[in-house]
Amino acid sequence: MRIPCRTIIGTAAEGNKYFQREKLENLILRALRKGNFIHFTAPRRTGKTSILKKLATSSYEDLICIYEDIESDKTSTDLYKRLIRLIEKSVNKSDKWGKKLWAVITAKKIKGINIYEGKIDLEEKQTDHKQLFLDLVIAINDSEVKIVLFLDEFPDVINNIMDTEGADAALNVLHTLRSLRQTSDFNQSFGLVFSGSVGLTHIVRKIGRAKLLNDLKVIELDPLTPEESNNFISFLTEGATLYVPMETRIYLQTKLRQLIPYYIQLIIEKGDEWTEDNHSDTLTKEDVDHVYNKIITESDKFIDWVDRIKTYFSDRSKFLLQLLTTIAYQDEIAIQEVLNIAHQYQAEDYEELIHQVLIADGYLVKNESGKLIFASPLLRDWWKYHYSLPK
Repeated sequence: MRIPCRTIIGTAAEGNKYFQREKLENLILRALRKGNFIHFTAPRRTGKTSILKKLATSSYEDLICIYEDIESDKTSTDLYKRLIRLIEKSVNKSDKWGKKLWAVITAKKIKGINIYEGKIDLEEKQTDHKQLFLDLVIAINDSEVKIVLFLDEFPDVINNIMDTEGADAALNVLHTLRSLRQTSDFNQSFGLVFSGSVGLTHIVRKIGRAKLLNDLKVIELDPLTPEESNNFISFLTEGATLYVPMETRIYLQTKLRQLIPYYIQLIIEKGDEWTEDNHSDTLTKEDVDHVYNKIITESDKFIDWVDRIKTYFSDRSKFLLQLLTTIAYQDEIAIQEVLNIAHQYQAEDYEELIHQVLIADGYLVKNESGKLIFASPLLRDWWKYHYSLPK
């Protein structure tokens, strides 16, 4: 019986499918213990969510960590209600600290909140959910343990609030959380980690308040190194039927160039299927070429990269998509040609869009000549297959 590889596509890797990123995990934990609030950033598909979920499911003597995808929150009230529930969830998570924390919170007698058997009951007449959240944070300030909330897709929520309530409401949320971060009394009892598949900086820049983030500790998740990539392939194929020789691994790394876990898993998973269909146990360089070409024809593999630009940068999406399509066909582009395209679409802020959107989110990088190229040949070739240059 053939034993499949340990790949997982489309969802976060958890349990025995999680590839340990110990150095990065320790960096986040150290920053939290120092009292930092964190902006966890990385190009798309590098495994941010998997790392946050791993941290949130681990046990610590001094931290209670909770992960949640909050993308569905549409208003500031939705967000503050969510934060209240996550604090409730955090307290109930800890057998060691739960009773003590509930005792501390109950003793504060927060107006608008009733505590009963480990649950927070919000009084219906209470409408100031922001204040209730802040009162809860103040209440847990006397605790001996730190509650940390990992808020995934936080940039989406800020964008949602802007769409439903306007820029002022989004700014109010950002100001509130910044004020909380800058109150040193809370740093050792409460923490936040912001993350998302759209960069938070890009969203906040849309309302002209990038400085509201400059106190966050920025932690970046880089693509894998060649050594880490090799270890990752070994992890994926451990105990599996598929064998990936070293020469194939080196070829795969060279072909992908940008060693992101998602890309590697695509090749390994498709390679496992292809070799099984062809009654082989070994992945060859020719097999890598075949599955690579198969992946770029599948429309669903990278369509979310396109949708993100259309959704979050709708007023500049034509320029951004045209630029990406041009680079896909030319392989590289000089800044003068970028300027010509920018003039065509009246994108005066093209430099900021390139650096804060396309480079920061992992679409593009600059080569040794200073020209823009796709960070990933796989994404480039997919783009070229699915989109045509205008005539």
